[in-house]
Amino acid sequence: MGKRSSENNQEIRARLYHARYPWLIVFDNLESAQVVNDFIPRGYTDSEASCGHVLVTCRRNFPEWQDSCVTLDCFEKHEALQFLYRAVGRSDDKKTNQLLTMAADDDVRDDD
Repeated sequence: MGKRSSENNQEIRARLYHARYPWLIVFDNLESAQVVNDFIPRGYTDSEASCGHVLVTCRRNFPEWQDSCVTLDCFEKHEALQFLYRAVGRSDDKKTNQLLTMAADDDVRDDD
């Protein structure tokens, strides 16, 4: 029988707490601060003991992390297009340009 989720979380916390090598854990599009608390060892903010880092991306503010956060704004439409062009390679293909423009319009602010 497999381990329960809480047992896995405890094992992860223990390994991170005792790690003697640098580590990075990424929580992408985080919905709840509790998820981070489930994995990161308590008392792990002591910089002398810590050899790891936590990177969280989310769409909401977590007041309890206000002092240790970097807030990034959404891309402007032209920035999103530039990013997408670099990611896929600039193309003069009309269909590619239409797809990239639609992707840039999805979830970015307009320049207007």
